[in-house]
Amino acid sequence: LDTEIYEAVIDAIKARENLEINGGDDVDEDFPVESRPIRWDVLHAVSTIGKYVEDMDAPLARNIEAILSSFNKQFRLEETRSLKDTAITDFLSKNIDKSSSN
Repeated sequence: LDTEIYEAVIDAIKARENLEINGGDDVDEDFPVESRPIRWDVLHAVSTIGKYVEDMDAPLARNIEAILSSFNKQFRLEETRSLKDTAITDFLSKNIDKSSSN
């Protein structure tokens, strides 16, 4: 599993580099579209890849660590932005309504 995740990340990095170099997109239109993974799966994959490369002594490993750190930070920021503001009175009014109906 760790090797598969690592290879997927390396393939994605190479594809991104090729896209920047060639300026094109070689997407196979017949390729089936998979559903998006849930947040936990993504964070788990990032953690697994991070553990895999942390003991490697290569510039590529440092690049991957930087990318994963940036990804994790962006992911957490998006998660925070998706939260809705609440007030303590929202919670209290729900509990008061429940207790008065008993």
